[in-house]
Amino acid sequence: MRKVFIKYDPYEMKSTVVVDGREIQKNKHCDSNLKRYLEPGIHMPIQSWIDPIDRDNWKGLLETICLMGDKDINVEFAGRAVDYESIKNSFIAQNARRNLGAKLTFCDLTEEIIPDSKMKKSIGEVINLMLTEKFEKIVNESNSKDLIDKYNHLRETYEDIEAEEFRIVFTGTYSSGKSSTINSLLGKNLLPTASGTCTAKICRIIHSEIKDGLAKVIYFNNGKKKEFICQTEEEVQEKIQIAEDAVEKIEVFTDLSKLYPNGVEKDFNLIIVDTPGTDSATGNDTKKTEEESKRLTKRSHIEITKEVLKSKQKEMVVLISDDKLEDDNIVELLDIIEESAEKDDGAFNDRFLFVMNMCDSLTYSNAGETLDNYIKNFIANIKKVPNSTRIRNIVNPRVFPISSGAALAVVNGFTDIPGINEGMTKKAELYGYYEGFCKKIYYYDPSKLESNFDGLIEQIKTQYQNYPNYCLEQKSSVSEAIKYDYSTKLEGDLDLPGRVLIHSGVPALEDAIREYIRSYAYPIKVRQLLNCFTDILDELKNLNSEEFEALEEAKKAYSDAVSSKERTEQEEKQEEKRKEQLQSAKVKMEQVKREIDGIKDTIPEINSLRSEFTTMKNGIAGKVNGRQKVLKSEGDEIISDISNKVDKLLGKINDTVKLVKDKKKDATGNLYKKFIEYVGELEDEGLMQNGKFSLKDTVTYQKLVDKEKFTDPEEDTRYEDNPNKEHIEFGYGIGNFFSSIGRAWKTRKEPETIRRTYIDIEKYISENVDPIEATIARYVDKLKGDYKSDIDDLKSDTKKRIDAVIQLIKEKNEEIEQIKTEAYKIAADEKQCNIQIEKLNEDRKYLDQLIAKLIYTQI
Repeated sequence: MRKVFIKYDPYEMKSTVVVDGREIQKNKHCDSNLKRYLEPGIHMPIQSWIDPIDRDNWKGLLETICLMGDKDINVEFAGRAVDYESIKNSFIAQNARRNLGAKLTFCDLTEEIIPDSKMKKSIGEVINLMLTEKFEKIVNESNSKDLIDKYNHLRETYEDIEAEEFRIVFTGTYSSGKSSTINSLLGKNLLPTASGTCTAKICRIIHSEIKDGLAKVIYFNNGKKKEFICQTEEEVQEKIQIAEDAVEKIEVFTDLSKLYPNGVEKDFNLIIVDTPGTDSATGNDTKKTEEESKRLTKRSHIEITKEVLKSKQKEMVVLISDDKLEDDNIVELLDIIEESAEKDDGAFNDRFLFVMNMCDSLTYSNAGETLDNYIKNFIANIKKVPNSTRIRNIVNPRVFPISSGAALAVVNGFTDIPGINEGMTKKAELYGYYEGFCKKIYYYDPSKLESNFDGLIEQIKTQYQNYPNYCLEQKSSVSEAIKYDYSTKLEGDLDLPGRVLIHSGVPALEDAIREYIRSYAYPIKVRQLLNCFTDILDELKNLNSEEFEALEEAKKAYSDAVSSKERTEQEEKQEEKRKEQLQSAKVKMEQVKREIDGIKDTIPEINSLRSEFTTMKNGIAGKVNGRQKVLKSEGDEIISDISNKVDKLLGKINDTVKLVKDKKKDATGNLYKKFIEYVGELEDEGLMQNGKFSLKDTVTYQKLVDKEKFTDPEEDTRYEDNPNKEHIEFGYGIGNFFSSIGRAWKTRKEPETIRRTYIDIEKYISENVDPIEATIARYVDKLKGDYKSDIDDLKSDTKKRIDAVIQLIKEKNEEIEQIKTEAYKIAADEKQCNIQIEKLNEDRKYLDQLIAKLIYTQI
């Protein structure tokens, strides 16, 4: 029997897999993917890699273990019960779906981590104990400025984290079925979905139990709000649709329990954010100016998405699209997602869900066409960068093919043929989706299927080639266990609408959201709450131990009659040794600073943008050949060529910007590495430890080595002249210019006369190409300047941190010496000494009591 031990800490998102007493990644034949998932610096939920990932050529953990030989597998687990349940279900599903033939035995939990809800309650109790006068006195006696400052903001920090929302932002192209998808997930029709309409405002749907109705709708306008209690879905839709232009934001409060996973408390603030379509910010409101539309679109998508992706909660983004992945705003969103994924080292890629809607409209009339091919093309478009050969670094994007129309029909119960008087109703429209998708999946119409489903299904599976292409749930990026559950339900006694709903892929999307909240979002929140004060407790416990040890030593010195002279000589020797260590540290510090100064703050590739433009301009000049005007046919060809060249130039600019970002990331990583290596050398020399007191457990030290604060420089927001204010447009579509040029025509009276249309190509170039030169020059100078400024700031900040570590060591050494001096004074008076020892023992018990509440493993 092969013994497998799995340990998973959901708050650190760290996994350990031991097979027959040896960590699996230390096996020389271990799969490279598994080694990557288990790397010390990687934080990934076990649910995100335990299953097979076909596109990554990862076979899954169970098959990897089976390939080691013995398939009689005994599984032990240490962690949360809910995570063990996920692992059990995953192993059972992998074994059944992939015919692995493993004999699985699951042991009881060996080390159980208490549930998140209980952990959260313990944290609340600890906070209340820490906010007492007794604890405040212990903190103030520490004399640590950073610790006292953090303690003073403890309640505020805790309340901020506790009140943090978890947002799921839905974005996508106009008419991609975004609102119908949200309605399907909610199980109620709150958002307007009528053909030709779109949500023209940012709409936040917030979990709340409304006693007096179905939902509460609030309009926000210039700091004022107006509330409406709605009893029906139609009322909610109407309030959203008729909101005036002046309304900046709409909030809908309603019950979102359907999206909460089991075991997660409803005080977790779940919010759905619906944004207007990226390519139609104002819906059908043609009165809006182009600039207003662009402004609304940018605010709706780019800024909100940036906010969400910067959140420490690692919130979710659901991008719903058909085939319009080259829309400018979608391209920018994909760029932001790529940048965020790279920053997280791919650890939180599960929060990006890419939805292929309207899969019921896909056809498979040509040989070789399959849903797999459509998904591959969709992924290729996600990774494709327009006008560039670069491929986006979005690893294993989670794709969900769905049919929101069919799902919405089932959710609403519109699965019966509508009556003649219902021909122009929503019911008729949705039933059309249901009927159409039903025929796509099963070939036959619903009425025939309902009368003889059992008799037809085997024929459908064996003879109807398109059946697998419309089983959308099987191609969704959900766990093996969830897919296995769908298969089990479909093999059982399930009615036709229930089957169509599963095949629509919407339940898979819903399950993916729930799994992410359970596996990532809620543990992240609990971890944030823990982090807001654990370093305070660590430092106080350290100080307490140091004071206690100093008193014990002083007391012993007096009882052993150690002379003052001997004691002074010992202290002088220790002080001399510390001085030598500090001097050595300073020498290393100067060496590290020189290495930091050697990091380049320039990128030669930026200059190539100028030469790219010059090459482009010379190519245009060669075609124009000094002419002021050319025939329209030739002019159209030249303008088309200019458009293509400008597109390539824009692609080159985008590639250069990505290069600059990558270089900055590399430089930042290099600087942080040098800093941590320097701190490690100080630790090796014993400078980070003084007796029982460790500098690594101080609030100040944690601030210095916090990688997130290291990589995020201070931001200074100012209003400056916009260098891109010129609004240059490229390409053929310059309406006003071309409308002024007459059309070629032949008169009846003078048929021999031919009127030719010429284009003033010189004017076109001077208006559309020449201004680019100045813009490119400014852009290059700005890019170079910004990069140099950022790198110089990072270098300066790193050197300051290095200085700060030395200063911290000196200050803490002086603090410890002061503690020892005070200890000797107290020890001289036996009564006073006993009082102080008793006080320290009481403080220690109090601190131990608090820390015990935070130990989340139960042995």
